[in-house]
Amino acid sequence: MILKELTLYDFGIFSGKHSIKFDNSNSKENIILIGGLNGRGKTTILEAILLALYGKRSPMITESNLSYSAYLRKTINNRSPNNNAYISLQLSIPTSEQVLDIDIKRYWSAENSRITDTLQVWRNSHQDKYLSKNWDTFVEELLPVGISGLFFFDGEKISRLAEDNYTSEEVQDSIKALLGINVVDRLLIDMKRLAQKKQNNIEDPKIKEELTEKQKELSETEKQIAKSKQERANLKTKLMRQENLMKEKEQDFLRQGGTLKANRETLQERKKTLSEELSVIKTDLINAASGPLPMLLVQSLLDKIKENTKKDESAIIAGHVSNYIEDYNEKLSAAFENIELSTAQKKQIKQLMEHEENRLKTQKSSELHFSLSPVSLQLIDETMSYENNKEIIGDLKEKIAKIHEYETEKEQVENYLHVDTEDMQVEKALNKIKELNASINEIESKIEAIDKEIDRLDNIKTQLESRIQTLTRNAAEAEHTEEDAKRILKYAAITQEKMHEFKKKLTVKKVSELSERITASFHHIIGKESLLSRVEIDPNTLYLSIYDEEGEIIKSQLSAGEKQILSVAILWGLAQSSGYKLPVIIDTPLGRLDSSHRANFISNYLPYASHQVIIFSTDEELHDNYLQLLQAHIHKKYLLNYNENTKATSVVEGYFQGAAS
Repeated sequence: MILKELTLYDFGIFSGKHSIKFDNSNSKENIILIGGLNGRGKTTILEAILLALYGKRSPMITESNLSYSAYLRKTINNRSPNNNAYISLQLSIPTSEQVLDIDIKRYWSAENSRITDTLQVWRNSHQDKYLSKNWDTFVEELLPVGISGLFFFDGEKISRLAEDNYTSEEVQDSIKALLGINVVDRLLIDMKRLAQKKQNNIEDPKIKEELTEKQKELSETEKQIAKSKQERANLKTKLMRQENLMKEKEQDFLRQGGTLKANRETLQERKKTLSEELSVIKTDLINAASGPLPMLLVQSLLDKIKENTKKDESAIIAGHVSNYIEDYNEKLSAAFENIELSTAQKKQIKQLMEHEENRLKTQKSSELHFSLSPVSLQLIDETMSYENNKEIIGDLKEKIAKIHEYETEKEQVENYLHVDTEDMQVEKALNKIKELNASINEIESKIEAIDKEIDRLDNIKTQLESRIQTLTRNAAEAEHTEEDAKRILKYAAITQEKMHEFKKKLTVKKVSELSERITASFHHIIGKESLLSRVEIDPNTLYLSIYDEEGEIIKSQLSAGEKQILSVAILWGLAQSSGYKLPVIIDTPLGRLDSSHRANFISNYLPYASHQVIIFSTDEELHDNYLQLLQAHIHKKYLLNYNENTKATSVVEGYFQGAAS
């Protein structure tokens, strides 16, 4: 489908008649850019498209909580001379045989107390009354309202998905509509109703009584499930409001110096710990100073002492062995006389013995530097050991570094503790945060309890449905049951059983494919390494879980920007899985994206989102370099100009002043 042209007459903030042409023949230029400041009519254009397509079934009307009549009255421009309005939307729908041109026009007037719209539809320039009358059926095949949010959405929707951790009812409903689960559910309901109609023909009193009882229990259980789900939805809304309020209060708290006030006790405790650690380290240094540590200050002298003690040790040893060596040499000399050796050999041995004897005599005669015992010499050697000194010095350096680190941190802590805070205001803000935190915890506990209750009720429902199917089969096989009723009951039971089985298998298969599409979409947009390795959808709850490369579930490690990108990837994956080739309309898509992810979003998503992409942007979103990234893909640019005198917006070609053309 291609949107060709939208015409507005006295609709919302648009006074008079305004047209926007979307169609283009260049497939590379698939983007229509519409610029406008906040409140200038961007969302109004999206409203008009949805209203033209769906009338009273438009999602915008559902969100407004207004009746259709009240909604139509609200959309008429305040200065409309005739107090009426209309919208016209032209579509082009390629089919296997031809291109079908459709022109939709809705118009309404506020002349009566109750407003109703009139719909006219033209097919290939010819008014088609049959198509006008059956338009809801036609458009539901073209673009089911249940999945319209996958193609027409705003930046706020992306933010809601991110903040709700992708477990919102909105995502689950989209998945159900996309997978056709809701169609299966409707068929199951129809089969159940059909079987109930034939209950009166069951003649076995026991079966009939139990069947009636179980169906009554099932109906009550379904009511309880619906009530619990509504209660859960209300709590989720309340939780979101409380969390937003918490963020505001935390900002106030920080502006008033609240962090210092809240952390004062922690800081005091840290200061005490640092003081104790410093005391222990300094005591260790004092103990080291009372031992061999001071000698390390005169390392050169220590080396000289060590050298002299070695000489003394050699002299003492020489003194002990020299007399023995002298006597031993005389005995050897006498022994050599009786040994058959050559004169040269005897002379060589004698010279060696004399040399060793003289060496010992020289060492023995050396003057001792220190008169120390061998034990004392060994102690000195160990004390001055290089390895020991190296270990002592390393330990000292580590302790000194710790002292500097702890003293610096202690000084910072003391500086924080000296900062004055407005105690009353901070205390008030802190108490409010504590209240909100308690409220949030309470709401989360209630949601958790409701989830458990829903699981319990779902189990009961499954058991009851299984028992009802068994009873229905039994009734169909009973002797006295009428043949027609017997046949209907039999096949209704079989159909329900098979459809439950089909629903499970369909969900598992489609959910697996959808998970892969969402994962691929995320990696395509992000354009870089990310914590996220894959996305998985639980086929039972339809909740999304995200995993890292280690296969662990990621809970809060994704940055705010990555969460926004993942939200877009979810919508993109859902849209791709739908099988529908439709335009994509995005209202203010970059408002919540940080700068580090905007370029990826613009380059890797917008040009590839669809064959036709309509973007509503403020002047702070798409400009300068960001606009240049899209330039080659832009077919047309429009600007919504607001006139302060007429209090109305007009549509002109172009974009914001100063932006790249």
